[in-house]
Amino acid sequence: MRVLVSGTSSVLGHYAAEGLERHGCKVVRAARGRAFKVPDLRLDLTDEHAVRTAARGLDAALLVPILTVSAQAARWLAEEGVRRIVVFSSNNVGIDRDSPVYRALARAEEELAGVDAEVVILRPTMIYGHRGDGNLSRLVRFAKDYGFLPCPGEGRALQQPVFVLDLARTAAQAVTGPYAAGPFSIGGGDVVSTEGLFTAVLKAAGQGEGRLLRVPLSPLRTAVRIAEAAGLKLPLGTAQLARIEQDKIATEAPLYGFTPQVSLGEGLVRLIADIEAGRG
Repeated sequence: MRVLVSGTSSVLGHYAAEGLERHGCKVVRAARGRAFKVPDLRLDLTDEHAVRTAARGLDAALLVPILTVSAQAARWLAEEGVRRIVVFSSNNVGIDRDSPVYRALARAEEELAGVDAEVVILRPTMIYGHRGDGNLSRLVRFAKDYGFLPCPGEGRALQQPVFVLDLARTAAQAVTGPYAAGPFSIGGGDVVSTEGLFTAVLKAAGQGEGRLLRVPLSPLRTAVRIAEAAGLKLPLGTAQLARIEQDKIATEAPLYGFTPQVSLGEGLVRLIADIEAGRG
């Protein structure tokens, strides 16, 4: 099977390409810029001619950039005869229906419904596991730098973060297996409260479980808006705070046969090791 993997400049794309190669696929690695491994192809998914040209001889494609970027490319690939296309949306599509970001993703999912190809839509929960994940990496850095974590609100909302390597394995599985369109939610094996998640981060960062500072939401939201306007990076942004009291566990069925292999505790240890390696 000849498979295009677009987005191999990302950790997720790189791991997914490696997984497909181990499965025996002939992988065409594509990226716009710098990648972990020299890409076979420089590809901009918004360039119709380039995408249609890249489609020649492909059996399948895995488009790592978020669906609002990749949806049109998926249509072009299908029109050129690529039979299986795997794309990424977000589990938040089924949670935050008022957000313009997730409404746009929902529309992109709907637009692919009529495509003449097997399009598999994956909706991951919070992705973590590398120094640039923009999620738990921010919490880890804050905990290690300041020795505590602010926990917004009651901390009762449920979280189900998925380790990036587990997500990459699933993406490779979706390319090679006989799956319907979905959407499929891809979450980690551990479901914990926000308080439990923050406590796990503190413990993994070597700060002790008692260094959790409860902060009322209203003043925290104001402070974060001011900090972001000043260009400061905090462990939680305004968009995350807007959803902080909503459960963020898988809203759809998982891909058949998907079993997360990396526990939250192990994933945090790996994440911290990656962050420390980046600081060295």
